[in-house]
Amino acid sequence: MPNNGIKLNDYAYVNNFRDSDHPSLLIFPAGQGRTFKTDIKNCIKLLQENIPQILEREPFLSERKSLAKDYNKQQQTLLANFEKKLKKDNLTLGQIKTEEVTRPEIFAVINNQPVYIQQLTELVQKKRIK
Repeated sequence: MPNNGIKLNDYAYVNNFRDSDHPSLLIFPAGQGRTFKTDIKNCIKLLQENIPQILEREPFLSERKSLAKDYNKQQQTLLANFEKKLKKDNLTLGQIKTEEVTRPEIFAVINNQPVYIQQLTELVQKKRIK
């Protein structure tokens, strides 16, 4: 069937990173849109396979270790400052293990012993504390 001189095109909308609400239109000669789609799939597959391997090599590995070290240092400083504030009010920070997860918990300090906050009402009722 002749196309009577009409030029056919393939159209593809792709993400517009500057304005995600308005995708960009790509126009290809007829049949090239499918080639573009295949090439993009192959490129994505290549990146998915290679990026994790690259990130496990130097200098990325050193940078990741450095970031983790800095994060841990900041976390320890924050926790130390928080514990100082708790100590002023006879409270302390402890760790509770529930199933496989360890989570922080605030305890009251009574007679130099950590006590669950939930137990305070009971201790008041038993007249062990005021």
